[in-house]
Amino acid sequence: MRQPGDGHDCLEHLTIGRHHVERNVWDVLGAAGILRPHDRWEFVPAAHIDPASYIPLQVGASVPVPGGPGLWSTPPPPVGSGFTPEGVVDAAVFSPLVRVDVPRIQPGEQRVIGRLAPAAVRTVDHREVVRFLLQAEVVQTYWHIHAECCLEREDRTDGYRAVFSGTHWYVTNSQNFDPLAFTLSISVDGLIEVRAG
Repeated sequence: MRQPGDGHDCLEHLTIGRHHVERNVWDVLGAAGILRPHDRWEFVPAAHIDPASYIPLQVGASVPVPGGPGLWSTPPPPVGSGFTPEGVVDAAVFSPLVRVDVPRIQPGEQRVIGRLAPAAVRTVDHREVVRFLLQAEVVQTYWHIHAECCLEREDRTDGYRAVFSGTHWYVTNSQNFDPLAFTLSISVDGLIEVRAG
């Protein structure tokens, strides 16, 4: 298995983590008033984005645009309403998404994350979708500290598949690390799944 930095070439290398990445999803959602430090975030709703009122949330290197993969904040609620903004994805691109914790699923186990909308299957670059799912931590690749992920190969025949290997760091009584291997796939009809191992 290739590990980032072990001398093997990666098609792309991603570092994902709360304290190792600028504009990590937890800081971005916290600054927008969407999540507090110990909130659980298991489901990402989809909404029809009005760029005049929804706020693009820059996670990682890219700023979301309508019709592209990205995370948005719902319009600010009225002051004193007791409501907080919500992090959403663009319904023109995604169905609602379920977060998956890859290190906790068994090798060979597969989980459905959501779907690309029919128009997005044809127009949105699938590697960009995968990068977004990882950087927004819809596909969670680490427990406590961070993960180093190497995109080993991708296959664009009969849908899209991206095969990753790497390492994730976590803390019990001391700092630990374990290997990480998973495949993200997008079927020809837009089903997004992850398989461990």
